[in-house]
Amino acid sequence: MVEYEQNARQIIMTQEKERITDRIWRAYGILKNAYIISSNETIELLSQVRLGVDLGIIKDINRRQLNELFIFIQPAHLQKLEGKKLTAQQRDVKRAQIIRNKLGVV
Repeated sequence: MVEYEQNARQIIMTQEKERITDRIWRAYGILKNAYIISSNETIELLSQVRLGVDLGIIKDINRRQLNELFIFIQPAHLQKLEGKKLTAQQRDVKRAQIIRNKLGVV
């Protein structure tokens, strides 16, 4: 299974390198700059960034940081961090703040 995935990534990078690279950097840019972001959008974008890290396209973040973000952005975890129940809007704002802080943007 791992070998199949590695081969698939190589084919993608050979045939679609510019398009994939663009999608990865756009995802990274949104994560680094968003002020409000939903759980679903975050998971989608983090998955793109993880692909970029795995392919060696993004070098200033590692899988450990991404794995932590996948956990920290969950609604229940955000509320636990704040110590209170948050509205969806408050969670989306807090989520974006955590992501920016984790990616080194204040």
